[in-house]
Amino acid sequence: MTRKSWAITWQLLFLLSLCGTGCADEGAESVTGPVADAADGVPVFNSVPVTQADDKRPYEYAVSVSDPDGDPVVLSVIQRPLWATWDAERNVLAGTPDLGTTGQYAVRLRASDGQHVVDQAFSVTVIRGEIVCTEIFPDSATSPYVLPWSTGKSYRLIQGYCPSNTAWGHYNWFAYDFDTAINDTLIASRAGRVIAMQEFNENGTRICGQQKENWVFVLHEDGTVMQYVHLTQDGSFVSVGESVEQGQAIGLSGDSGCSSGPHVHVALFQDRTHYGRQSTRPLAFSNAGGMLDARGGLMQGQAYRAE
Repeated sequence: MTRKSWAITWQLLFLLSLCGTGCADEGAESVTGPVADAADGVPVFNSVPVTQADDKRPYEYAVSVSDPDGDPVVLSVIQRPLWATWDAERNVLAGTPDLGTTGQYAVRLRASDGQHVVDQAFSVTVIRGEIVCTEIFPDSATSPYVLPWSTGKSYRLIQGYCPSNTAWGHYNWFAYDFDTAINDTLIASRAGRVIAMQEFNENGTRICGQQKENWVFVLHEDGTVMQYVHLTQDGSFVSVGESVEQGQAIGLSGDSGCSSGPHVHVALFQDRTHYGRQSTRPLAFSNAGGMLDARGGLMQGQAYRAE
């Protein structure tokens, strides 16, 4: 052994005598805090989170935990959506997201056995679900909407909301079809601003598709949107961006697009972000003279007079 190698070996032995067994390789992870005894296990979440919910429909996640030592475990909620509540007796997180509360919501649950704490963190994504056809309609006496025709006129409802026949266009959504004739005057059911208008399609084509019908969409102050569909060609009295008053003439009914005959289709949407059936809302009219069903909706086959 050379004098140089002997010096290096002596330096290494000296450093080891100082470190003992406590030296670690450079870059090794340092662990701090108490280390649980192998016999003292931590609580375990046995249940898989329910991470999706439909707006308007009940959500429920039944939480199950256990402790390897059989110690009692206390569950608590650290973070939850405002629409959900915690049932401490059943260990259930439950609630019904309101219409329009789509998006992601953070949840954090905590399990403690008195010695160890374990969290379960996840997100619940609320999507637009199918409408609830048994929903009760708003009180017509206080409704901000009127029938879309002038006082004294009557029209028969030829297709109501949520028909049982799946072949009907309104299956599983809120909408009304009234048997207006071509060129009957339609009025705004509620004051608002016109956000969409189309009037170039001919009557009687029987072609279905978003661009095959004539319509007017009116945005109201609460964010809801009313649609008036199947207007006659060149039958709109309003322009996009125009403000309209309740009762103001907005166009002429017709038979354009996906239609089996002259009529006007009306529906109320929760907001302007989505115009699928999932966003339609129960629609009550304050001046509708005629019979209502048990939920307060208009009845198919009945005539309704604007009073």
